[in-house]
Amino acid sequence: MAALAVTGSLRLHEGGGPWLLNHRNPFYRQTFSLLNPPTIKISHPVDGVTYYHNLLDLNSTVTGGSPPYLCWYRINSGSWTSYDCVSTPVSFPSGEVNLYVAAQDTDGYLGFDEISFIVRAREEGGKIFPELFLAGGLGAGICITIIYKHENDDEEDN
Repeated sequence: MAALAVTGSLRLHEGGGPWLLNHRNPFYRQTFSLLNPPTIKISHPVDGVTYYHNLLDLNSTVTGGSPPYLCWYRINSGSWTSYDCVSTPVSFPSGEVNLYVAAQDTDGYLGFDEISFIVRAREEGGKIFPELFLAGGLGAGICITIIYKHENDDEEDN
C-alpha cells in the first residue's frame, strides 16, 4: 500500500480504471493500492513474419498480477480457446492471421497482447503443404518447389 497526500482532484488510470479522488483538505491522506494487472507477451509466432506451414507453437509469458493465471487465445474473429499460458500447438489458417491472447489473474484483472503474421500453406486430404513458388533466371526458366509434408500422428503412410 502506498500513501499519497491528495489536494484537489487526482485521476488514476490503471487496469481499465479511471477512479477520481477529490479531497480539498491538504492534510487528508488517502491510502490506496494501484492495480497490477497481468502482462502477457507473445514470443512465438513472431509479429510480421511469414510462415510456410500452419502448425506452429504459440509461446507466451505472463508477468505481474496475482498468479496463477488463466489464458486464452483467439485467431482472427474466431472463438476464444484456453491454454496453459506458456505453450500450445496451434493450427493456423492460410493467409493473414491476427492472433490475440488474454491472461486473467486470480483478482480478475486482464492483460492482452496481439500480433499479425502470414501463413502460406494449403491443406489437401489432411496433409499440409506450403504454396509453390516459381522463380525465373536469364535465358532459362528455373522452377523451385518447396515441399513440406505434415501428417497426423495417427495416420499411417500408405
